[in-house]
Amino acid sequence: MKVLNEIPEALKKRLDVVYKTSITPFFPICLIAKAYSLPYSILDIKFKMPPLVGIIENGSVNWVFPEDFEHISKKILKKLLSDEKYWNYIKENEKELSKNLLNLINHDVNALFEENRLNKKGKKLINELFKSYEMYGYYVDVTPFLVQAYYEKEILEEMEREVTKANLKKEDKEFLLMNLFSLDRLSNHELFLTKILEHMETGEPSLKNLEKRFYHIYHDYIGEILDSRKLKKIIEKEKKEKLKEEVNSFFKRINKIKELKRKLPAQLAKKWSLIQDMMFYYNERKKDVLNKVNIFIRKVFEKRFGNISINELRKIYQLSPDELVEILSGKQINVEEIEKVQKFRTYVLLNGEIFIYLGKELYRLAFPEEDVNELKGTPASKGKVIGEVQIVLNLSQIPKFKEGKILVAPFTNVNYLPIMKKSKAILTEVGGLTSHAAIVSRELKIPCIVGIKGLIKRLKDGDVVEVDATRGVVRIIKG
Repeated sequence: MKVLNEIPEALKKRLDVVYKTSITPFFPICLIAKAYSLPYSILDIKFKMPPLVGIIENGSVNWVFPEDFEHISKKILKKLLSDEKYWNYIKENEKELSKNLLNLINHDVNALFEENRLNKKGKKLINELFKSYEMYGYYVDVTPFLVQAYYEKEILEEMEREVTKANLKKEDKEFLLMNLFSLDRLSNHELFLTKILEHMETGEPSLKNLEKRFYHIYHDYIGEILDSRKLKKIIEKEKKEKLKEEVNSFFKRINKIKELKRKLPAQLAKKWSLIQDMMFYYNERKKDVLNKVNIFIRKVFEKRFGNISINELRKIYQLSPDELVEILSGKQINVEEIEKVQKFRTYVLLNGEIFIYLGKELYRLAFPEEDVNELKGTPASKGKVIGEVQIVLNLSQIPKFKEGKILVAPFTNVNYLPIMKKSKAILTEVGGLTSHAAIVSRELKIPCIVGIKGLIKRLKDGDVVEVDATRGVVRIIKG
């Protein structure tokens, strides 16, 4: 592991925690994060990207972006959204990379080991897998994430202007803006529920076929693997009529999007389709490929360590990829070192490499010492409630959301809709009055505040807060 002795200039400015989780460990998400630190060069779009920071604190991982990221991102995205050839180029690369990744995980895990450690073939395959994973993130993760995190407001405002010119009905205009980042096809989870309904009504697909198709759907970077037994429990909990109503709503949305696109000027419909395609690759296609890869990687570690628990694996996953390859190759685990990593460790990702930073200056820049019990944002839907916070950072956490909690998220999209309906209030880190969270919350008449800087950094699951969505203030009662 390389040690970084000096802080890069780009990290001496304001730092924002854009992703915080105690569920997802440092590895393997760091393979995607490495891609964010590579120079951005898609066709003729070229930018040198600033370094990123991953701070592990008491088992939680905080991903930190410097303020330069927003400025650079907006320049990239303005150019990229001007011509669909850029996105088509990204999709061509995804096709090759996904094919390579899925071929690599077809190997027999047992053949990669000799005397309980990676053999020469195994070490070569794992290194190639990690590199392909990183490049997959470069093409499929970076651009759509930047669109949602830094360009959502601009896109919504632009589309609102264009929709006004198109002279649509009020309800059609509202639907378009609310579903700008929605899919014009079924999401993986929606397809899963559709097939569950088919099984309940006809017995087909069989549990075995459902397992084969959807075993990876909830796994994410580390987590649950569905088998026939777990699928049976899911089916037993579902109420057929309620599920049928939910599935019908999926197709109603898709048909409405297709109908509305026919009413729009060709250029506007084309841009909407491009945005939806980006969201499909980012939220669905990427999960479909990488969840399978993550399960294969997990099996590699289970081969090395035997019957290892998820909690034990999560601890090991706080180490860097280089350290993990050494462990898989036979190096003994230093339990004390891993326990130390759980408490505090800072990684800096620079030009596609991972460095460890031994000082605490970066931590102080990301987490300035201040006792802030009030957070402020933009009021999006009026109301005042008190309740417990539950943070949902990605799709794999959606099924775990509990009704009556206050939903906290970086931003929302159509996949969040089922839990938005069950939430007491909605709080998002980014977005404005025309964001998905703002529009949906007004429709559902649920208190909502958007654009709350420091939201993810300051709150954790179980915190009790008072949401005053009339004033745009979140007061922490019990942290």
